[in-house]
Amino acid sequence: MRKSKVGLQVKYMKADFSLFARLYIASSSRENDINEFFQHENQPFPPSLSEFGKLRYAKKSDIVTCLVSANKSPGTFDAPAVDAKILEGSVIVHQLKPKAGTNFGQYAADVFCPYIMKQFDNCTRRIDVVFDTYKADSLKEATRLKRGKTDYRSLIGSRTPTPPKNWENFLQNDDNKTQLFAFLAAEIVNAAQQKCVVVNSCSTVASSIALPKLSELLPTNHEEGDTKVILHAFHQAASNAKSIIIRTVDSDVIVLAVSFFHSLAAMCVKELFVAFGLGRSFRYINIGEIATSIGQPRSDGLRFFNAFTGCDTVSAFAFHGKTSAWNTWDMVSRITETFVKLGTPGHIMSDLDLVALEQFVIIMYDKTSKHIDVNKLRKHLFSKSSTAMDRLPPTREALRQHALRACIQSQLWSSSNIPMLPELDASKFGWHRVDEHWLPYWSNLPEAAASCRELIRCGCKTVCSGRCSCVKAELNCTELCGCKGSCSSLE
Repeated sequence: MRKSKVGLQVKYMKADFSLFARLYIASSSRENDINEFFQHENQPFPPSLSEFGKLRYAKKSDIVTCLVSANKSPGTFDAPAVDAKILEGSVIVHQLKPKAGTNFGQYAADVFCPYIMKQFDNCTRRIDVVFDTYKADSLKEATRLKRGKTDYRSLIGSRTPTPPKNWENFLQNDDNKTQLFAFLAAEIVNAAQQKCVVVNSCSTVASSIALPKLSELLPTNHEEGDTKVILHAFHQAASNAKSIIIRTVDSDVIVLAVSFFHSLAAMCVKELFVAFGLGRSFRYINIGEIATSIGQPRSDGLRFFNAFTGCDTVSAFAFHGKTSAWNTWDMVSRITETFVKLGTPGHIMSDLDLVALEQFVIIMYDKTSKHIDVNKLRKHLFSKSSTAMDRLPPTREALRQHALRACIQSQLWSSSNIPMLPELDASKFGWHRVDEHWLPYWSNLPEAAASCRELIRCGCKTVCSGRCSCVKAELNCTELCGCKGSCSSLE
């Protein structure tokens, strides 16, 4: 039976209380090195980066606010005329629900295909539709499980009835989506007639009309629509598209569009827009203006920054969102070079890189801090400011693993413009396999209760001997020991 969030909070609060009680009692009999205590997390996972052992998710859309504010332009509702468009197919499918009593053939003919063809109203040359690919052995699998999963499955064909009730529930099954996306991809290619529509689904690419450079998109191993969007933007640019619109609801796509704009501009792309959001929040964002306003170095560092501050596969910092981190970046501009390096495919994080990230995190948590060691900042904030444990920064070792997870994600993003993403071993980037699933590897160090020398206690019932754990550690016994601290073996 799964425990509720409140129940887990109570459990770990009790564990913290017990830990600090033990530390206090031990302090009465020993000269403790409190610095060692703050090198360890007080729980099996860092509460600053995790919610009860799982990734702590960020409010990803805050990065859009930061980028738009940097350009001082909220965007426009007016659709610009462009040469080409790229649509995230999964976004369209979630947005366009089938009518009651229809089958998938009718859904494609009456709902999905007409919507795609309508996009040519302000697009003169080409529309690309990209669909997600679902892989079982994937870091993204945990994210999909977080969103929920259903056992409802359907073998999709043109005469198969659409789900009678809940469209969203149907789309929670990866097999359903894989079949549906392949079906819709074939339908739109057939329906496009003389219009140029390119589709990317299930690692295959097809076009409604012959394109001489279509083979340049294959073979491909892209899984996520956000990287496929960039891949297709570069293909459109190589086909002489000067202006492009990307349709998405994912803030990661905006980050990637900004980070790659300077490269696209070098290929003669003059305008790049993102049609972002739904309903009243929908708007067209001018990516070129944002990329120009923040400059190329910061655009290049944006991929790692976005991963490091929280994305689908990397934790966010508790109580320190993307806005706080963005403001810190303004204060510590020298970190840009490190962000760029860590997001470069093939770069291996060094101790110097970690030191730079440590300084960034220290300033993010305490803008006036003179500390250069995040573990000492943890001690300072806890002892001087009475800061709660979950509001302390992660330990240095937990930060190392967190940075590695940001590295693998940002390095994959940085390869979005090529068909084959690099094959990276996640076990070297802050992940480990448990029961056939990838789970975060939080730290190389055990939690404080299991590792701190000062918390050692023996089970001796009478006089402590050479086998006593306290004697071996050259520590006085305390009231926590079996002898109740009455032993005088160290005297």
